[in-house]
Amino acid sequence: TPALGYQEPPRTKVDQHVLTITRVERLNDQMVRIIAGAPDLDGYRSNGAIDEYVKVFVADPALGLEPPYDMRDLRQRLPREKVPRSKSYTIRWIDALVPEIAIDFVVHGEPGTVGHWAGTVQPGAPLVISPPRSKSSLSLNADYYLLAADEAGIPAICKALEALPADAHGMALLEVADRDAMFDVKHPPGVDLRWLPRDGISAGRSTLLADELRSLPLPHLRIGLIAHAERSAVKEISQVARHWHLDKRSTHISSYWTLREERLRR
Repeated sequence: TPALGYQEPPRTKVDQHVLTITRVERLNDQMVRIIAGAPDLDGYRSNGAIDEYVKVFVADPALGLEPPYDMRDLRQRLPREKVPRSKSYTIRWIDALVPEIAIDFVVHGEPGTVGHWAGTVQPGAPLVISPPRSKSSLSLNADYYLLAADEAGIPAICKALEALPADAHGMALLEVADRDAMFDVKHPPGVDLRWLPRDGISAGRSTLLADELRSLPLPHLRIGLIAHAERSAVKEISQVARHWHLDKRSTHISSYWTLREERLRR
């Protein structure tokens, strides 16, 4: 019989990286950029993908849990609502010299959600992330680019804009709540950046992105389409892409969230 207080070592490796938040920058009323660092980034190694993303883990501070979190063990011994929340976010940039990582968050949700945590967290707190992942081998070899996103997908689109060649041409459509939500975005001079304020329409109920895409006169060039938004908006954009008969290899469309009014969104 094990001695009192004995804890069996975890059977599986806890695969997380623990960094310390160094600063928080507010991009607008709905978005913040969290920058965090650690010696050698606590072993984090970028996969180099344009759509590189990680899972961010957030625990209830009242539980006093110390990261990294053994999620398998915590799921077995904690009520479901007490298990650390996790959600996927794009790695905005990495500075290996400092070393630091930046992630942009949409601030929303009730206490306990990752979105609420991002709006209240202060420097000195831990940033717990998974190893890097990517959904697709995004290629940037088109003659004309169309990029579209709502708030959840804007960080990924901003990263793609920065990765485009300096002589790239195209259009970037960014849907936000209102005109006060606009902020500086680096992009090639030949890419027209167009903000689409919802102006009172609830997030997830807008058709602005698909409607704007349908209205665009397409040049007779190789088109590259990148779109990240709410699930219903992505379906509409996919229909537009099929109507245009775009090459699937140059089309990267993904749902970043789903509107579920009856359920708390993380």
